[in-house]
Amino acid sequence: MPPASRRAVLTAAVASLGGCLSTFDTVDAPGTHPPDAELRLDIERPGENGERVYVHNDGGVDVPMRGYTLEYDDGAVYEFDRLTLDPGSWVAVESTSVLEGMDRSDPPKFVRGANRDEQLCPDGRVTLVGPRGTIVGSTTCPG
Repeated sequence: MPPASRRAVLTAAVASLGGCLSTFDTVDAPGTHPPDAELRLDIERPGENGERVYVHNDGGVDVPMRGYTLEYDDGAVYEFDRLTLDPGSWVAVESTSVLEGMDRSDPPKFVRGANRDEQLCPDGRVTLVGPRGTIVGSTTCPG
């Protein structure tokens, strides 16, 4: 095959491959905790085995939660996925649930399930850790 023909075939192959590659979902690396973000933790116990840890965005900026974790004194860790907390919104992590969803209110509310057999925070503390290890806040678990 002459060099010009090989080049044309190679160019066509790369062009068609580019269309395939553009359909992949890219995953952005976690950023840093925005310095003007105001995240607050609350814990609710809606029953004998229920537990919800809320992360509220009380600030005026969007906070992408990818890279944030809830870390419990017993060593359990819950890692957030690619949701973004708008100002005024919150996410609730339910320890014994597999439920995941979003309330389409304005601002939206999110629920994530940690899928554990028991409460993650029976006593001690839960700490919200931002990307790159920044401690954002913590609260005492009701005993």
